[in-house]
Amino acid sequence: MNAQIVEMELFDTDVMREDGPTILNLPVDATLEDVFHAPICPDLRDLFRRTLNGPLTSEKRGELTIRQTLENPELAPKWIGALIALNAHAAASNTIGDAVQLERHLAHPTDQIASVCLPLNVPGRMWCETQIAPADGPALGAMAVIDLDAQDNVRSARLILTGLGSVPVSINGSLKQLNGQPLTDDTINAVAAAVVQEVAARGFSVKGATDQLAEITRAAFKTCRKGDCSQTN
Repeated sequence: MNAQIVEMELFDTDVMREDGPTILNLPVDATLEDVFHAPICPDLRDLFRRTLNGPLTSEKRGELTIRQTLENPELAPKWIGALIALNAHAAASNTIGDAVQLERHLAHPTDQIASVCLPLNVPGRMWCETQIAPADGPALGAMAVIDLDAQDNVRSARLILTGLGSVPVSINGSLKQLNGQPLTDDTINAVAAAVVQEVAARGFSVKGATDQLAEITRAAFKTCRKGDCSQTN
């Protein structure tokens, strides 16, 4: 297969410049098994392997391409959610000069996508992928990403939830209160409460698991604060 997953330099492009000097280029013709075994940094490798595991067996990963998961995110919702949270872009070529945010592409898909580009070496970036199983209903998953500025205040924050439906759900309004603020227990608790309200306002049902939704949000952002990019239980 010619679809090689490689790290590339950004050079002089303005696209994602603030996110560091390199990207991970994921050609859409690569399979999920290619992604699973790609020679990438340990933290990202572990994240990909967690989110591509479970129902996605090695045989299934070998059959599915990245393109197919972009066309049908329910095939790999946790992995697609992780890409969105990490601010991945969809590009019509391998140069990313014409790239758009992956979330925007998924909302308005086109056939002209050659690769998914994931920014690496982002200053101040921390993340956490975790899940919790309510007593009744499907497991809830959360992928939280925090980018801190030089003063350790939140520059940007993203949260993607899985288990609310067949595809990842991006939480937006609730996180705005974090911008420019330090990541403290108070700000995390406020965001957790706001996430529960936003999920309900958007018509999603957590089948009585509102406490679990708040808990998983708090756990994800508190793990982000530790900076260990690990999964919590």
